[in-house]
Amino acid sequence: MEKKAPQLLEEDFNMNKDLKVAWEMAEDKWQEIKKTRSYPKGFSDYHGTAVVVYTGNNIYKNFNRALREFKKNPSNFHYKAFHYYLTRALQLLNNNKCYPVYRGTTNKFHYNRMGSVRFGQFASSSFDKKIALENFGGANGTLFTIETCLGVNITGFSYYPSEKEVLIPGYEVFNKVTVTPSGKANAKIFLNSPQRGKSSFNCFYSSGECGSVSAFEGIVQVSFIVILP
Repeated sequence: MEKKAPQLLEEDFNMNKDLKVAWEMAEDKWQEIKKTRSYPKGFSDYHGTAVVVYTGNNIYKNFNRALREFKKNPSNFHYKAFHYYLTRALQLLNNNKCYPVYRGTTNKFHYNRMGSVRFGQFASSSFDKKIALENFGGANGTLFTIETCLGVNITGFSYYPSEKEVLIPGYEVFNKVTVTPSGKANAKIFLNSPQRGKSSFNCFYSSGECGSVSAFEGIVQVSFIVILP
């Protein structure tokens, strides 16, 4: 996949002009950032640029929407290389530590109280509970309190470092879910006992098969956290 990715990136650019513009802007930002940090072996400019792109305002919403809709319309997914580079970046940057983080969202979520859960998309979170509550809607929607072991602190890559962002890959599975009823106020969901694993994205694009689970369904069959209307 590493060899195919540059060609896939050009194909994505041809079909997705917003991604192309965001990538070119992020390349300049990345050149500034990389002078101030050290990175693990194998971490390339592609990986760094992909992380910077995600922290901007122009791509992450449409990208995550495309991830959620991938099974319905895979031919319309024009983020193939971006997804690969972002996934690999988080894997390479992971320091094998677990973090308590907070994710706020304006949506209210429902858990069917059966089995483990995952987000199924890249999920931004923060070390700062106040930021999750006030900046991202957690005060009125849902506040997730998460123990993540696959999430990566990307503050140093961000256009907005004050957000203290930890990015959680969509394939991280949480085996313990606790929901705290809160009446008319925000919903509170606690995700613990994370299960380590890798994305199956690489085998999906290399061979077209990944056993019984598709690339964007993560590493195991788990329950969804479902958005309520």
